[in-house]
This record gives sequence, C-alpha cells and structure tokens, in this order.
Amino acid sequence: ARGWGAGAGGVNAVRLIGLSTALANAADLGDWLGLPPHVGETAPLGFFNFKPELRPVPCEKHIMGFPGKHYCPRMATMNKPVYGAVREHSPTKPALVFVASRRQTRLTAQAMVTLASQDGEPAQFLGMSAGEVEAAAAECRDEDLAHLLRFGVGMHHAGLENSDRDLVERLFTERKIQILVCTATLAWGVNLPAHLVVVKGTEYFDATLKKYVDFEITDVLQMIGRAGRPQYDDKAVACIFVEESKKNFYKKFLFEPFPVESNLHKVLHNHVLAEIAGETLSCVADGIEYLTWTYLFRRLMQNPSFYGLDDASPEGARDHMFGLVNGVIEALIEEDCVEEALDDDGDDGGEAAPGMRPLRATLLGKIASYYYLDYATAGMMHRELFDAHDLRRSLDLNDLLRLVSRATEFAEMPVRHNEGEENEKLHRGLPLKVTSRDDFEDPHIKTFLLLQGHFCRATFPIQDFYNDTRGALDNATRVVAAAVDIAAETGALDSCLGLMTITQMVTQGRWQDAVAGG
Repeated sequence: ARGWGAGAGGVNAVRLIGLSTALANAADLGDWLGLPPHVGETAPLGFFNFKPELRPVPCEKHIMGFPGKHYCPRMATMNKPVYGAVREHSPTKPALVFVASRRQTRLTAQAMVTLASQDGEPAQFLGMSAGEVEAAAAECRDEDLAHLLRFGVGMHHAGLENSDRDLVERLFTERKIQILVCTATLAWGVNLPAHLVVVKGTEYFDATLKKYVDFEITDVLQMIGRAGRPQYDDKAVACIFVEESKKNFYKKFLFEPFPVESNLHKVLHNHVLAEIAGETLSCVADGIEYLTWTYLFRRLMQNPSFYGLDDASPEGARDHMFGLVNGVIEALIEEDCVEEALDDDGDDGGEAAPGMRPLRATLLGKIASYYYLDYATAGMMHRELFDAHDLRRSLDLNDLLRLVSRATEFAEMPVRHNEGEENEKLHRGLPLKVTSRDDFEDPHIKTFLLLQGHFCRATFPIQDFYNDTRGALDNATRVVAAAVDIAAETGALDSCLGLMTITQMVTQGRWQDAVAGG
C-alpha cells in the first residue's frame, strides 16, 4: 500500500510480483497489484491463475479422519499411520511430517524410530555411513536430535539452534536422512521439497484462548505444496490426518481454490503509528487515503460481512473506514503514542473539518515505531513507569522484570496443554516468586519464569523450555531496550538504570551480583 501511494505521488513506480497458491479471487489481488481489469473471460497480460491440480509434479492427496476429541491421545494414535504412510508411499524417498508444536516434533520423531526398531529395521531411514553419523551427531547442540540422526530421522523447528537447523536441512537435502519432522514454519521459510508430505493434525494449542484451534487453510495448503520434487519425481503424495468431524471440510477446500482476505484491520494500529511517526500520515483523512491503497479496501465491498460492514453502499463503506481509522487514532492517543499537533502559537487548528485535525507522533510513539514495539506495550510501560515516578515509588528488579514480561510481544509464548504444572515446578527453584493470583498457564508468567531461568542458568524440567527461552530472548533484547528509552522519557532515573541492568542480564545470561548472592 505504501509503495503504491508513493508511486501515485510522483516517486518512481514500484514493481511488484505476487505469488500464491490457486485463488478463488485472484482478480481482486490483480486489481490491487495494478493489473488492468479482465475483459470478459480474458485475463490481462501478466495475470496467471492456474487450477490447483496444475502443478509441476501431480500430487495425490489422501485425507484420513481420526476419532477422539482429546488432542494428545489422538496425536498418539496417528503415529503408526504416519509410519505406515512413509512405508507405503515413500519407502526410499524423502518424507516431510508436519506437526503443530515443537514438542510434537520430538515425540513424533521418536515414535518413528521406535516403530522402525519394532519392525526390525532401525536404520531403514538412514542414508549415511557410521562415520558420517558420528560426525553429524557430534555437531548437534540438541541431544535428542543427535540421537534421532543415528536412525535417519530429523526434527526441525524455530527453537533449535541455527547450526542444528542448518545441519538437518543439509542432511535432508543430501538424502542422508529420509524423514524430517517439522513445524509449519518450515513450509513458509525454507524450500525443502519431499516426495511425501504428511500433515499430522490440523490444530494447535492457543494459550490465549486455552484451547486447540484450527490452522488456517492456507497453512495446510502451504504444507501440501512441499510435496513433489520436479527434478526427481513424476508424482507426489500428501496425507492429511484430521479429526474425524473435519474430514469433509478438508475434502472440499483442498480440491477447490480458496479466497484470500485481508487481516490488516486487526493489526492496523501499529501500521498507522509507523506512518504518523514517519510523517507520511498527519490526519484521519490521510489514514483513509492510505487505506484506499490496501487490499483491505478492495475486499471490503466484495465480502462486507467478513469485515463487519453492515451497510455495503459506498456511503456505508466510507463511514466504516472513517470509523475504523478514527478508532485507531483514538486508541493511539489514549496510549500517548499520538497527539494533536499544535502550531507555533500553541493552536491546535481550531474548528478543523472532520478528519483534518493535524496529528503527530509523541516521543513515546516514535520510540515504539523505532523498536517495532506494539503500541499497547509502549502505553502500558509508559503508564507504569510514569505513575511510579510521579508517586516517588521505586521499582525494584522484580517489578521491572514483571513489567518487561507483560509486553504484548510475549503474548504468543507457547503454553502447551497441561504445562502449568511444569511452570510451577520451575518456579519453586527461582528467586523471584509469583503471587497466588498469577496463572501458571499465562504466557506472560511463563516468560517471567523463563527469563529468570536464563539468568540462573537453570536446568529446565523439559527440553521445550530451552527452545521457548530462545524465543523469549529474541524479543526481550528489543523490548528491554525500548523500556530503557521509555523510562528515560518519563524521567525515572532509577527505573532506567534498573532496566539497563536487565539488558546486561539478558545479554550475559546471569543475575546481577546482588541478586545472585555473590
């Protein structure tokens, strides 16, 4: 949207190339990308929308339903069919098995090794010599992965060390290992095609909702898209294992094009804040014009119910967009990230026309934009730090670490089913305690515990906590750096120094001496 807006302003045109799976509404995307409209059934130059069955390597799809409402037992019952699918469809060729969580990569990979051993062929998936196996295992930082590689099975997820992920990708590409169990991130981020793809379950646990929810259908299609290697295969196979009641749904949408919708309206606040901080948007009217360049605007009239539009007339759409942008601006003002701009005389423009009142980013908004910090996190930290400074209340290390852990950036910290007991077990050996009101299945509380574990260099009760800690540290560096600037902006010197200490604790992986006890 920003590229098109810049082009309309006389800046050099931006060339865009869009790639996707087969779509039911490809013409809308083409219109958004600036292609000429269709003339009857004739597509414009540069527009291609192939049917799902047209692919370099034809793909044979099998959908299997499994009874049982409880997730973990159902996943366990899928292990043997996964192994059977590999033996039937890809006994000597590479196979990718997609699962919903990091823990499932480990459990499923271990199940493949166990089942192969029960068949009396423990090394059937191994494609390298004993010396190569030992060399690969010695490179691994993850002990479980090193064990799995000895049997020709690998696992891949974002929590592994980069060196381990690179090693697994190389071994799988060179066909030194035959089965790779991975999370959905591999489908989007790395090009590792295989003869067989197995999607083991189409649900994941949402810690916010505290229940299992379905993958987006586009994620499932992306996983299936990894089936088939044009240079090696004349056909590919994809097996999709689902809960029994969802079998008919997947039969329908895996064989028909799927429409793509915009989700910009759900995350619009940070985009608008970035535009205001960059001084490319200075009033509500500018925000509405910005939206007219987006795919959201194209789809608003095509599928009004999806976007909560009750009146699909042009006037109704205009009012809806005004309300959407105005609501976003009001929320940003409420969080002290945006303010009404004053001229040199302190005048705010008087009775400006609706939507034309000038706006500008506050220092807090600029900090949030610079650090890619969620506007709600910036507002929350600013309130807490300002109130403490205003009341002359000193925030100690416990308070500041809790403040950091409450950031929206940690809301997606994975909390697996029944993991509260493991979090409570970890909590017992940590110096900073949570209150009786805290929920051990809250992702923010888990972040608070994992950061302490990092500072203590603790031995975690389960392997998944090491992977989760790496994810927390990726965000913590940026969040704490932003918090330091926010504390400085409020004038809270003690909090600023305390947050600088936390910055070093995150970097060094240890407590400051006073807390560590020497």
